[in-house]
Amino acid sequence: MSNEGRMQSSSVSLTLSPEVTPYFYALRDRVLGALGERGGAGHTIVMTSCHSGEGVSAVALNFALALSKADEHGAVLLCDANAEAPMVHKLFQIDLSPGLTEAVAGRADLKAAIHHTGVESLDVLPAGDGAMSLSGVVDSPRLVPLLASLKQSYRVIVFDAAPLIECSATARLAAVTDGTILVLEAERQRWEVAQKATDLLTDAGAKILGAVLNKRKYHIPEFLYHRL
Repeated sequence: MSNEGRMQSSSVSLTLSPEVTPYFYALRDRVLGALGERGGAGHTIVMTSCHSGEGVSAVALNFALALSKADEHGAVLLCDANAEAPMVHKLFQIDLSPGLTEAVAGRADLKAAIHHTGVESLDVLPAGDGAMSLSGVVDSPRLVPLLASLKQSYRVIVFDAAPLIECSATARLAAVTDGTILVLEAERQRWEVAQKATDLLTDAGAKILGAVLNKRKYHIPEFLYHRL
């Protein structure tokens, strides 16, 4: 997708903090290695959690930033797929609408809904006005063609999605993408809940790429963990 084709622009410039850069670079490399090459087509990845408040939007943003810094040429799109609690437009200080819901409903041109960011090789697609739920997005016959179009323009499309246990449509979205990363808040989520979320993804036919343990608390100095 050429720069001339994109109608919107965000002035926010974001970078990975030095403290988390190595972790997100490692996550990026492992995920891309697991997905492999697709003959030039892009990858679609869903990031989700068991429940709200586990930091999915922050993880998705940092993951997208790490992807945008990959050596291989190709742009990255961060897409908000949480119409009930959208966050991407707030992070980048852009309009909520038009966005994913309007593009899927045919009420807005996809190019007009995509925003530049202040980060090279990173664009964002906000959630949209909320007139269509994620279930409506996933069930729309326009979704799969839209994903195919995005894959021709972006090396990786990252979906910041609603929690699995709170939104059944997230598992169905994951099933039509190339892989899913489950974000778990450290010392909060019980393994039984994480297993339920994993089962929802598996039953839907989604490919699980792995999990991210977020908000980890270090009870001894962090540097000692790397020596144990």
